[in-house]
Amino acid sequence: MNRKPKDMRPTRYVIDEGVIAKSPLSTGDVLALLMLSNGVEYVATLKDLEDRGYVVYFQGNYYLTPTSKDILRDLLLMAEKTDDKEKAEDVAKRLVKTFPEGRRDNSPQHWRCSVREASLRLREFSKMFGTYPADDIVDAARRYVDSFGRDRRLMRSLKNFIWKVEEVDGVPQYTSDLAEWLENKDDDAKQKPNRIEMLTL
Repeated sequence: MNRKPKDMRPTRYVIDEGVIAKSPLSTGDVLALLMLSNGVEYVATLKDLEDRGYVVYFQGNYYLTPTSKDILRDLLLMAEKTDDKEKAEDVAKRLVKTFPEGRRDNSPQHWRCSVREASLRLREFSKMFGTYPADDIVDAARRYVDSFGRDRRLMRSLKNFIWKVEEVDGVPQYTSDLAEWLENKDDDAKQKPNRIEMLTL
């Protein structure tokens, strides 16, 4: 009697650039080898992704579309540890309550965002700017909102306070007022956004 193989658990890939840096391979090398090991036909896959609207071909190169960037972001973040997701969601709930309700003046944009959006941005924030205690993050947000008093014309919405992409000297960069207010807890003056060069997928 032939025995059926046991149900195999889905393969979990963890790409740690710190570990890769100690090897003779680059991150791109590892990703390419993973594609080959899974039998991915590179050219055919790219064409299929283009047909489905997930990449665009321009001047000899393929680029991700906003839709594919969002999907990839969600997939990577969903694969994180459950504890990390729950912690980020708890902080997100507190942050949403810290920002005022309603819309920005003369704008369709709301001051608050959904707990899910805030949680996703917090988890991305930790990858770009480091991890901070939950109470410090909430305190930084409270001080930020309070610093504007009733004149909120220059205040960012919650999601853009956590981080946003801005063009600085022609170069797209991630900026974070949250990171700046965390690092300058005792500075009452308005903070300049903390910037890092934009990471591209």
